[in-house]
Amino acid sequence: MHKGRPMKRSKNVHKKKALEKAISKIEQSFEKVAKFENKKQRTQSAKQLHD
Repeated sequence: MHKGRPMKRSKNVHKKKALEKAISKIEQSFEKVAKFENKKQRTQSAKQLHD
């Protein structure tokens, strides 16, 4: 009976999924920051047009 192997594989899968999740979260936060910066820039340029 080999019961050690499947556990190890599932552990690796958990690690991989956790890494992917972390990476996607980081990417999402970068996108949010970029979106915010873009919005800030747009509002500032709009204000300059009106002044």
